Amino acid sequence: MATRTARSLVAATLVAAGLVLLTPSTTSAADTGGAVSGTVYDVMGDPVASAEVDAFARVEGSDVLDTVATTTTAQDGSYTLPTHGRPVLLRFSQDSGGYVTQWWDDEPSASRSAEITVAAGEVRSGTDATLDPQKITNTVVPTVIGDPVVGRTLKVDLGTWNSSTLRFSYQWYRATDGSYEGTSAQTGPTFKPTRDDYGHPILVRITASQPGASTVTVYSKKTVKKTARGSSVRLSLSSPSRRTVRATVAVALNPQHNLVATGKVTLRCGKTSATLTKAASKTLKKGGATITLSGVASGTAKCTATYAGASNAAGSTSAVKSIRVKK
Repeated sequence: MATRTARSLVAATLVAAGLVLLTPSTTSAADTGGAVSGTVYDVMGDPVASAEVDAFARVEGSDVLDTVATTTTAQDGSYTLPTHGRPVLLRFSQDSGGYVTQWWDDEPSASRSAEITVAAGEVRSGTDATLDPQKITNTVVPTVIGDPVVGRTLKVDLGTWNSSTLRFSYQWYRATDGSYEGTSAQTGPTFKPTRDDYGHPILVRITASQPGASTVTVYSKKTVKKTARGSSVRLSLSSPSRRTVRATVAVALNPQHNLVATGKVTLRCGKTSATLTKAASKTLKKGGATITLSGVASGTAKCTATYAGASNAAGSTSAVKSIRVKK
């Protein structure tokens, strides 16, 4: 679909310039025309893979362009195109939108491009092209994915850009009193808020770059929620009697700020991590609770403890632990 759209746009441009683009002509087996070959580079001298190279021929006595042959460059930027015995005009483009379309030899349009004639059975090499990058444009603003909680990972949705070949760098910020304060050295596409971020919305600055183009910097929107206090759950298990699991649960807050976790914690056990069907809940006292769960199948059971959270802290779940349940 992208290729068809790009060709339609080019065709419209040619028509606007007084040139008509025809589909590829049929060539007989007796045609023994030559070929052209070369390499497509970016402005830094690196090869451009998957660039489209098209050969056109002028139809005598008109402004019509007949498509002679089409190919795409290899990983090393190289290509070879047959001329089918006709003088040809070469066009270089890339459907990703990362580069400006160019005609041989470094010309912006077919009307200014020079024809290339190759004798039958010969290959004209060195028909290289250096593609300029398009101006970098962001059309959909990046967003932060997830609610900010201390110790919990956030991700960034890059939004929409006009090129698929861009490189991105990141800087995360906490919003403070109408300004932005840079966070720690976490400068990747993910971010884990620390205790310093507690109580503040989070946003990210994204800088897009491409060889030869001016960099563009955009900011995501702030998270709707302020960074919540995180929590962590520690779980210790025993089996004091037949088909019974006893759990000692402790919930810690981050940042602590001399606060004790309140609310409920739920113990779940089962034969596998996916079948934690037995459950019991208890209200925390001084940040901890002891929960006894009866009717658990004997043998090895897997258990987790989940803190539901409270007004001053986000919930969390412990790691899965195993216990040998008495028969």
